[in-house]
Amino acid sequence: MAIDDRLEKSLEFYSEELETDIPSKVVKLAIEAIPHFGSYITKLLFGDAQKRIAERAKYVFDAVRERVENLDKSKIDKKFLKSDDFMTIVTLILEQLQTTHDKVKLEMMANALANSGTVDFSADQRKELFLRIFRNLAPEHIAELQRIRAKMRAGGRYAITVKEPRDESLAILQTLAAGGLVNEHQELPQRTIPPLSRITEGELSYIVEQIFITPPLRCFNISQFGEDFLKFFANRLTNLRANSTPSKLS
Repeated sequence: MAIDDRLEKSLEFYSEELETDIPSKVVKLAIEAIPHFGSYITKLLFGDAQKRIAERAKYVFDAVRERVENLDKSKIDKKFLKSDDFMTIVTLILEQLQTTHDKVKLEMMANALANSGTVDFSADQRKELFLRIFRNLAPEHIAELQRIRAKMRAGGRYAITVKEPRDESLAILQTLAAGGLVNEHQELPQRTIPPLSRITEGELSYIVEQIFITPPLRCFNISQFGEDFLKFFANRLTNLRANSTPSKLS
């Protein structure tokens, strides 16, 4: 029996169980009583949800197969694949399939699962921590973390500076900092002060006043933990292909 057939039969069995479960029927009736929203929620929970999760799982596992097929056997840690740690990794990814539909995050989950079973990552005790942090990140968090890393690699003194972060920007940066993915420090804005012999006492007082009332810049750099986090969720197959692609002759 093909894996898709087994999956389909499992989902059918699960749906039948829901239909015969009295508590589920009570919940279903309560949901359907909600004006306007009820029928849509019912369709999602008791119909579309299982199908969509199955589609996401297939997408992730197909991506894992593609990555593993291109790995050298010497890179695979077979002992780790039999461990409870690997089972935990798989379970965490299956759990996240229920609340993740973003294609970028699904790709990263496939990368993490494939990477976890390699000798480069199998001994890293932070894999579960990486996945639990990843679970709480929205696509916007991932995009911002990658942007910060790109700016750091471009040679910036610090990745980004924010005078007074607010709203969405503040929420994203604080979440990344709370997860240890970025480091934050503060710096006073750089000012050009003319020689004291050329300014009056009033001008000097104004300059000093501006220094004290101007809020410091909040500076964010990607941490080493953040770098390792992104490596764990990176598609190493893409990197290998990029490195092996011959350069064009000029």
